[in-house]
Amino acid sequence: MGKKRTSLVNVLFGWIKRHSMKVKVFLGTLAALGSLVVLKYLVRDHGSFFVASETIHALGILQKFVDEQQKKEIKDILVRYDRTLLVADPRRCEPKKFGGGGARARFQKSYR
Repeated sequence: MGKKRTSLVNVLFGWIKRHSMKVKVFLGTLAALGSLVVLKYLVRDHGSFFVASETIHALGILQKFVDEQQKKEIKDILVRYDRTLLVADPRRCEPKKFGGGGARARFQKSYR
């Protein structure tokens, strides 16, 4: 086959993996703040952020509706195939009680 290469990303994630959760949270927060500062000074037209956020929200809502539609189609196919695949029947045989007949024999006495 071939040799496994060590990439910069693998080395970085290996270094982060060895540290505690506090360090990981601090590094994540630092990266988020750093990226916001870089965006603040590099982007000239800040109105495009509004358009980008609108687009992202629209795509998220669209994906939600697509997922729900696919879920409904799959459910309909399963119901047409076999109704018991979606809802399990929880009724089971009740175990026999001690010192008597069957499971509910004490309620069903016959005095003949």
